[in-house]
Amino acid sequence: MLYNLYVFDHNVLHLCFWTLPALLLAVAMVAVGLVHGHRQKKREKEFEEQLSDLYAKDTVESEQHI
Repeated sequence: MLYNLYVFDHNVLHLCFWTLPALLLAVAMVAVGLVHGHRQKKREKEFEEQLSDLYAKDTVESEQHI
């Protein structure tokens, strides 16, 4: 089975045996990185909203004590 993959890689794709698995892994890593970046931006936005709400609440409370 591996020999057939080896022959296919070299004769049809003209690539080294490890090029195709490395390419697939690289594509998967890029996809994971993009998903992680999207989720991280979403978490940061939610955190900033919570933080601004907290600051606004503290500002209102401190003005009432003055």
